[in-house]
Amino acid sequence: MLLQNIDGIYKNINIIGKYEERNEFANLNVSILTKVLLKNRNVSYEHAESFFHPALKDMSSPFLLPDMEEGVERTIHAIEHNEGILIVGDYDVDGLSSTALLVNFFNEIGKSTSWYIPKREEGYGINRNSVDYAEETGCGLIIAVDNGTNAFLEIEYAQNKGIDVIVIDHHKLRGEDLNCVLINPQRKENRFPLRDLAAVGVAFCFIVALRINLRQRGYFKSREPNLRKYLDMVALGTMGDMVPLIKENRLWTIYGMDEMERGNRVGIKMLKKLCNAYRFRGGDKYFSHILIPHINAAGRMDLPSLSVELLTSSDEEESVRLAKKLVELNKLRQDIQKNIMKDISKHIDTNNAAIVLSSSQWHRGIIGVVANQATYRYGKPAVIISKNKPLSVGSGRSGNGFNMFEAMEEMNTFLEKFGGHEKAVGLTIKTEKIGDFAEGFTKLVQKHTFHSSVDVDCEIKLDVFEKKTLREIARMQPFGKGNPSPRFLTKAKIVVANNKIHILQKEKLWSAYIKKSSTKNMKQDKMYYILFSPQLNFPFFNIEEIFEEN
Repeated sequence: MLLQNIDGIYKNINIIGKYEERNEFANLNVSILTKVLLKNRNVSYEHAESFFHPALKDMSSPFLLPDMEEGVERTIHAIEHNEGILIVGDYDVDGLSSTALLVNFFNEIGKSTSWYIPKREEGYGINRNSVDYAEETGCGLIIAVDNGTNAFLEIEYAQNKGIDVIVIDHHKLRGEDLNCVLINPQRKENRFPLRDLAAVGVAFCFIVALRINLRQRGYFKSREPNLRKYLDMVALGTMGDMVPLIKENRLWTIYGMDEMERGNRVGIKMLKKLCNAYRFRGGDKYFSHILIPHINAAGRMDLPSLSVELLTSSDEEESVRLAKKLVELNKLRQDIQKNIMKDISKHIDTNNAAIVLSSSQWHRGIIGVVANQATYRYGKPAVIISKNKPLSVGSGRSGNGFNMFEAMEEMNTFLEKFGGHEKAVGLTIKTEKIGDFAEGFTKLVQKHTFHSSVDVDCEIKLDVFEKKTLREIARMQPFGKGNPSPRFLTKAKIVVANNKIHILQKEKLWSAYIKKSSTKNMKQDKMYYILFSPQLNFPFFNIEEIFEEN
């Protein structure tokens, strides 16, 4: 269904299911709507119980991951021989939480480690600077986490210095495997049932396996570490990297949010307090709008170490200082993002099939979120470039229906390098080639019929939402990729009365919430298609978009 929203942007509305009784869930004591949602998320009757009541005992063996045994044995050797270990992470929330997870675990078992997070100007992942730092600090082992899978030259550089490398990662391989321990579920040798893990999930599997082998060797003279308390950081990285919230990813995130609510991680506790974020059962909303942007802000503003310091701090006063700094950086990031978006809006050509814009005034750490915002706002693939000489860096985003990674493969002759996936890419380009790239990319997009796409669970009438049904939907949280927040489409009128928004359907008014900016082109008493999500508390319906029939 192709609909036009009230701002004039056409979007494909993909209605996944239909509101009707599901025979395969006939013996499940839940509402029809909940059964439809389970079917849409490919949850079978056999797995419905574990979906609503997940247990940590159901986690798959970490030794099903390739090279896990070798990685654990090499690490135990470093522990037993008092060998220095350097953890090299990445500057996004997955890499930062992965680094903090390992640092905290090693500290708890009495093994001091060093860590290194490259700044954006150094480039992504393990590099010669980090290897040199390992050598200078006397580290014989580097553990690269959320990076390293394709770092052939850098790992060879480390090995030539007599430094071993363990890679704990989740990125896709290009070409042959590395000549080192590579714990990565994307490898063909992988037997772990879920391939789409965030790096922090792979890192958690690593410390589970490490604890098992240390226990077998009698390493723990007293009480061994309770790994459940580390799941708050696993939840952070899992949600931040937008991997599917199914199986282990969902399991870890649910327990991780419980750990956050307990408030045992001082840094997260202080950040929650400063952000007035006390309820984390919203899953995707609380993570994506509160915690993750603040953790990511440090990396975007070239101060990634602040987030690792916060996640590893045990001092309340120090945690408050670090959390305040992250709040300041995130506010600065928001201001810069708004200014870039204002600048972009002046140069958008609505007749073009794609958005490709560049400026030397745009912060390279912010262009990714700007590209994402531009794609959503204008319904087109967007590439935003931060210009510099001789090389510029860019970020590309796309909605459903256009594969950005494949597009970059076709545009590879214009690029120095690129990486990413279907909906998001990063690229490096010679500044002199930006114009040719923009022309070629726009022509490439023109060959495709591209409309921003929105998945909807089903078209429905509002009177099916009883309190029991809303409670069942709340139990399906946390929401995210693979288990998206339920969205529905209904046809009704919008009524504004006493500065409050209502949906009028079958002569009944339903309280709703919508951003004021979303109502500027709306006419009362006109029938609209309303895209909304339900919520347990008042108002019960959150209106996301309003569409007109074209």
